[in-house]
Amino acid sequence: MKYISKTDVGKKYEHNEDYIVIPSKETNNSEFFVLCDGMGGRNAGEVASKLSANWLVKDFLNSEKPFFQKLRKNNYKKIISNLIEDINRKIFNLANKHEQYDGMGTTLVSALFKKDKLFIHSVGDSRCYRLRDNELEQLTEDQSEVWKLFEIGAISKDEIRSHPRRNIITMAIGTGNKVNINKYQYKTKKNDLYLLCSDGLTDMISEMDIKNIFTSNNNLEKISNQLIEAANVAGGKDNISVILILID
Repeated sequence: MKYISKTDVGKKYEHNEDYIVIPSKETNNSEFFVLCDGMGGRNAGEVASKLSANWLVKDFLNSEKPFFQKLRKNNYKKIISNLIEDINRKIFNLANKHEQYDGMGTTLVSALFKKDKLFIHSVGDSRCYRLRDNELEQLTEDQSEVWKLFEIGAISKDEIRSHPRRNIITMAIGTGNKVNINKYQYKTKKNDLYLLCSDGLTDMISEMDIKNIFTSNNNLEKISNQLIEAANVAGGKDNISVILILID
């Protein structure tokens, strides 16, 4: 795989509450990507996103150690779901115990690549897309009010971005004692291009814009810069974060 990540504060806010973890040699992580978009007063959103992303990667890597491998089957959907449920409880308890963290929470989207399989988990409205054979497809479903309207045919996919309640999510990590997690499994193919992103990107530019940027060149750094630039040109009303992964 080739991959890159970028995050930008955008045009509206002074600090960035998005947080990204990508593979690194330092952590012996070669296959797990996590993106979180925090929310909450003061710096609480930043705390929730950073803790959630780091805890998830750390806990998953610990579960991959030989001792734990012998004790469990490689059911990655269940393993990661259990870890996210545990993180949700910890964030929720922190928010309840400390006044400065009251109301904090975060969205989350993660992607685990195992040989030719991809396991995706999502909470909230951070998304994963795939460009395959020149076709862009959203692989996750939003947990939001407007997504429910889209599902019943009340609004179109394009109308999600302009709807006045587009930022009202129905699920987030840390806002309740329990969390509903969307779980997906896909097969990967050579030349697949995957995008994990916060709503600071998808609220600003259309899927057609994303596809056009994807197909304009094959340099991941240029693509990531163009995505963030396009979101800022369109208004940059939130923090903007992207992870790009190319199966080469």
